[in-house]
Amino acid sequence: MKKGFYVLFILGIIFSSVFYMGFSPKRAACKLACETALTECKEKAEKNELKEAACEAAYEECLEGCKKK
Repeated sequence: MKKGFYVLFILGIIFSSVFYMGFSPKRAACKLACETALTECKEKAEKNELKEAACEAAYEECLEGCKKK
């Protein structure tokens, strides 16, 4: 019983510190949207290196926008 309590206590500390140290649901959603857009862009690029490079640049710009949120 005590062991289970300690495990839950440690997990609670870890999760609360993650949220306290800057985890933002808005940033996480924004980053996920950027990753989805990158994947879709690369699929549409059809192995064209220039288009893939443009996708990467747009992805980096998208991530910078997420950092400001």
